[in-house]
Amino acid sequence: MASRIQGITVEIGGDTTKLGNALKSVNDKTKSLQNELKGVNTLLKMDPTNVTLLKQKQDLLNKSIAECREKLNILKSTQKQVQEQFDKGEITEQQYRDFQREIVATEQKLKNLEKEAKSFGSVGAQQVAAVGSKMQTLGDSIQNVGRKFTIVSAAASAALVGITKTAMDFETAFTGVTKTVDGTDQELEEIRQGILNLSKATASGANDIAAVAEAAGQLGVKTENVLDFTETMVRLGDSTNIVADEAAIAISQLYNVMGSDINTVDRFGAALVALGNNAQTSEADIMNMATRIGASAKYVGLTEQQVLALATSLSSVGLEAEGGGSAISAVITQIDKDVALNSKTLKTWANVAGLSVNDFKNLWQNDAMSAIQAVVKGMGDASAGGESLNVILDDLGVTSLRQTDTMKRLSSASDLMANMVNISNEAWEENTALINESEKRYGTTASKITQVKNTVTELCSKLGEILLPIIQKICDGLSKFVNWLSSLSPAAQKVILVVLALVAALRTCTYFCR
Repeated sequence: MASRIQGITVEIGGDTTKLGNALKSVNDKTKSLQNELKGVNTLLKMDPTNVTLLKQKQDLLNKSIAECREKLNILKSTQKQVQEQFDKGEITEQQYRDFQREIVATEQKLKNLEKEAKSFGSVGAQQVAAVGSKMQTLGDSIQNVGRKFTIVSAAASAALVGITKTAMDFETAFTGVTKTVDGTDQELEEIRQGILNLSKATASGANDIAAVAEAAGQLGVKTENVLDFTETMVRLGDSTNIVADEAAIAISQLYNVMGSDINTVDRFGAALVALGNNAQTSEADIMNMATRIGASAKYVGLTEQQVLALATSLSSVGLEAEGGGSAISAVITQIDKDVALNSKTLKTWANVAGLSVNDFKNLWQNDAMSAIQAVVKGMGDASAGGESLNVILDDLGVTSLRQTDTMKRLSSASDLMANMVNISNEAWEENTALINESEKRYGTTASKITQVKNTVTELCSKLGEILLPIIQKICDGLSKFVNWLSSLSPAAQKVILVVLALVAALRTCTYFCR
């Protein structure tokens, strides 16, 4: 290696010397150590557990690393000097490249030695590894004798692992339910079985359904209503563009705002699906809009189905939830305020709706949705008759850009709004739209395949009820054994591991030789 840097003179520790000479001692020691290490490795092939040889190898590796590191330090410490000599033209370009390659070669050598030392570990580890290698050889021989048994065992093991994992996954998912749903053991078991039954009848997996049930508990759904609520959300998730657990959150929040009876959530789902099927919008957009207008709608007495119809109308004319929802809420609040105060603007609202002041006031107080429809239809008729909506809206005090845009869009869709109200009311009463829509989805081949998979999941879960307690006991026993083994000295640990390996090998041999 010294030939690479022949002719380069540097200053090391205050002494000026040729770099090759400075490294000669290190190179000689490194070469000697490598030769000795090679001899030790040859002997270890014949006796891999020999303690004397293993200790020598460990010592030689450590010394080789130290010598190599020293050489690299010398090279790195003189690097600046060599660079300056090259810049001044005092050494040739080849000498400079040789020096650079010497650094790279030394770094690689050091890395390889450190990797080898890390792989070697300790003398005890090498002895255990050697014993393990012998046990592996014995095991391979036994495996060749009983290959058929091995194939059966592998298949059985794979099945056992699959069953265990499936059972554990569902156990983890259902644990979330038990954390949020406050019920007796019997009630929780009924919910658990109900989730598994739903997975066989729908297109959702048991773990996903459990997540919906968990969300139901978090949202305050009573224990006796959890399964029905969960089924509605799952059906919505399977047959619309709303994700089941997101639907659970959105609908529960709206119900909390409106103070609705959670037992009507299936009717809510039916109305939502019917509207989505008959309007130029999606169930997700309708739900977002309904959530936005829920508070103001509740305040003036709108029902859940009316909120959905109004939300559908707004979404169908291209309004987004944030803008359109806020605008219509502001208009509803303004009308309610004018009615309550008998303000001058109340007469204008009544005129637009084509009613007397008293009739409009009574209608608003008893059926606000019909009053809103009358206002929207009146604006549409006025615009069709050549009147300016800008002037009408200004007279009503509706002046913000969002509010005027919202009312203008609705005024051109009064027939649409009336149709949406009728559809929502009918779907609410019939309570079949969601079931019919989801059943179509469940009749597809893809859903049938999913249901078969879910049936297998239920089987794994039931088998897991038997397997998991056994596995838990085994894990507890292993944990105690590991803690005890860790407390022993390294020498005792090594002896025990070897004995265990021998016992396992002998038992395997006895099994196949019976």
